[in-house]
Amino acid sequence: MKAKPQERESQEIGSCLFHFIKNLPEHITKIVAYSDACGSQNKNKNISKLFMHIVHTTHIERIDHTFCESGHSYMECDRSFALIKKVHKMDDFLSFKSLNEFVKDPKKDTENQVIKWRQTKWFSYRKNTTYQFFFKSTLQEEFPFFTSEKCTKHVGRPSRNITLEPRNKQFCKIKYQKWENLQQLLDFIPPIFHEFYTGLPHEEKVGRNKKIQIAPSPSASTSLATPEKQEDDGLVSDYD
Repeated sequence: MKAKPQERESQEIGSCLFHFIKNLPEHITKIVAYSDACGSQNKNKNISKLFMHIVHTTHIERIDHTFCESGHSYMECDRSFALIKKVHKMDDFLSFKSLNEFVKDPKKDTENQVIKWRQTKWFSYRKNTTYQFFFKSTLQEEFPFFTSEKCTKHVGRPSRNITLEPRNKQFCKIKYQKWENLQQLLDFIPPIFHEFYTGLPHEEKVGRNKKIQIAPSPSASTSLATPEKQEDDGLVSDYD
């Protein structure tokens, strides 16, 4: 199942990994990563490209990425997601656009066989290769690795100057209908806060939006009109 855009996807996960790895002490040259096999977050081509980029451009010489058996993948780090969400800033997450422009999707191995991502249990990324990786469908060390094809899109020496820019350089816009609904609630919000709600970045109005009827707050003053008339009166303000 594909994750929704606002949920944790490969660019968010990759941004956290990149930030952590690039700040490791230089005497650490090998990393062993364990994760579940979630396709939208961990086991995908974006993370693979990122690890190839890291071993090519940093002091890290090798990254081994192994995957837990499906159904047995609960880890303590799962508890940290809520805390990370609270403290992250808008520019913490990176865009992989420049990486994707330089590194193509790895699809086949050196024997021209299609890489079966779902069956792969172990990826290995090493500095002495040029945007290639090793993989196998078992965690048994005695079994040999297969080698992917080269993933660079351009002929020649790979660039070390790929820059991962912030993914969001400005605040994300809310849906127009959400913004419109918030404006209907201004009568129940102290005027000192109105500027914040009216100034929220939002998408342009597209087509015809249905207006959602919102019941008056219990604390709001009520009209003495008949019930039929009250339906047409709309919201009654506490701040008239």
